Amino acid sequence: EPKPEPKPEPKPKQKPKPEPEPRPVKKAAPESEVSPAPPPTAESTPPVAPPQPSADELATIETNYKRVLLAAIERNKVYPRQASRMGQEGIVTVGFTLLADGSIKDIHIVGEGSYPSLNEATLEAVKAVGRAQPIPPELGKSEWRLAVPIAYRLE
Repeated sequence: EPKPEPKPEPKPKQKPKPEPEPRPVKKAAPESEVSPAPPPTAESTPPVAPPQPSADELATIETNYKRVLLAAIERNKVYPRQASRMGQEGIVTVGFTLLADGSIKDIHIVGEGSYPSLNEATLEAVKAVGRAQPIPPELGKSEWRLAVPIAYRLE
């Protein structure tokens, strides 16, 4: 006779895991009632202005810009031969208006210099720059009237 199969021993019962609390279910509105939110527009989103530079930073930006501009004029400066032979030296102050895009207009000598040839050389040096770098936007200037001293020294 076949032996009856032994019954497996019952496994110890585990405690049932607590079920999480049911979350409230939001009922979806019928499609006809759902309208997507309109995309944000420029009018609804106020523009964020970039942080304004401090007074010290503005002074540094202005000083650096003037330094670069003066260097450009100096690169184009030609000491007139006649003035050199005659030992003529001096400082000529040139005035001009600089536009936001770097264009230079209204070039003129501020006060008459001692030597007409140095005056003329100074005007030519500024004209030769053509267009300077644009005025840094941080300075907030669309036009800038400048007077720059140009030195002529024999060495």
